Amino acid sequence: MTPAARIVRDIHADPPRGGWNRRNFLRTLTGLGALPLFTETPAFAQAQRSAGRIKVSDIKIQRLRLEKDWGTYEDYVGARRGGRTGGGAITEIYTDQGLIGIGPGIAEGALSTLKQYLVGKDPFDVNRHMAILYGGGREGGLGGGQRPVGVEIALWDLIGKAANQPLFKLWGGTRDRIVPYSSMFRLGPAKERAETALKLKNDGWKAIKLKSHYATMKEDVAQIAAVRDACGPDFVITTDANKAGFSVAFQGTRGVPWSFERAVETAKEFERLDVYFLEEPLPKYDFERLAELNRMTAMNLAGGEAQNPGVHEFRWLLEKGCFDIVQPEINTQGVAVMQKVAVIAESMEKMICPHLGDARLSTVCNMHLVATWPNAPFIECGNEGPEGAYEHSYAVFEKPITLTKDGYFEIPTAPGLGVTIRKDLYEKPGA
Repeated sequence: MTPAARIVRDIHADPPRGGWNRRNFLRTLTGLGALPLFTETPAFAQAQRSAGRIKVSDIKIQRLRLEKDWGTYEDYVGARRGGRTGGGAITEIYTDQGLIGIGPGIAEGALSTLKQYLVGKDPFDVNRHMAILYGGGREGGLGGGQRPVGVEIALWDLIGKAANQPLFKLWGGTRDRIVPYSSMFRLGPAKERAETALKLKNDGWKAIKLKSHYATMKEDVAQIAAVRDACGPDFVITTDANKAGFSVAFQGTRGVPWSFERAVETAKEFERLDVYFLEEPLPKYDFERLAELNRMTAMNLAGGEAQNPGVHEFRWLLEKGCFDIVQPEINTQGVAVMQKVAVIAESMEKMICPHLGDARLSTVCNMHLVATWPNAPFIECGNEGPEGAYEHSYAVFEKPITLTKDGYFEIPTAPGLGVTIRKDLYEKPGA
């Protein structure tokens, strides 16, 4: 077992804070005895007084004001990226019981269709609703390519609130904290990337993902070698080739497509440097050569994300032996498909590490999912500071999620997603 693999094993085996021992377990039970039962809460009492089950009463799109634009930087393909606090929108689903579920924003044009279908229905029938709203595919059942993922997440948030449980508990999770890896987007001199990685390690991060997008393999390898030298063996390094440059070659000033030979030689060099996984080293539908490359290296290959929609494609990728780690994107797949992919991967002794999400509500939903999956060692967190530091996005929450000193994100424990949007960011009507 390589040092990186041992680190991941130890990370994933980490028990809840305080450990699983008899004393802590009994202390937890004692503490629970002091809490009111769900049947004693006002929400439950109100629900009991109402005739029939909980029903959706309205759906709204709530726009958020832009509090601060943190600026932009040039990313790995020469495009401009940056960070913002606020802006965009969230979806709110109201019920006749007074509960409100929140999720990522949806297009204004979809609102009428959603209201026509969902108002008056039971939010607990979420999988049935999504089967209809997705229209038989994951590319959008609301028209215009609009995916109803924001609605699905808002419904689950609502269900968690109605059950008075955080989603990770509702879904059977036992972990109350997870390990994020810092996902990077810049290219730069190897020395600068190494300094950035060392700072992250000193701040508590346990893992990083770098971009392998230099013009030559020599430069890609030099970056990884510099980071390994700076951070030592007790730091997890992963890297992303973004489909070996094929998906980005014409999107910016960078993006050199890899040949199969370059993919093989790069993988061998990265394996020597104890890279934990190499993401998308070939085009997404090059199943045969992905599987062949995977047979040729002991290092994990990863992929899937936003451009491999649906359960069937992930099953193909795993059955063909393309990847050791699948990376579905919640904003493409939605909650139900993510859960199914995780089970398929587990049944084949493979891992799952979700793609980024939106750095707000869908990423928080990712956190709850990861906490329930025994085969999920990490969660991805976009964190290319200073402009794109993760704290800028999470600042929209009343209680922002922050990295602990020992490198974890603690799962929000309030009902549903467990987070609330700052009310001062809500745009006033007509603003």
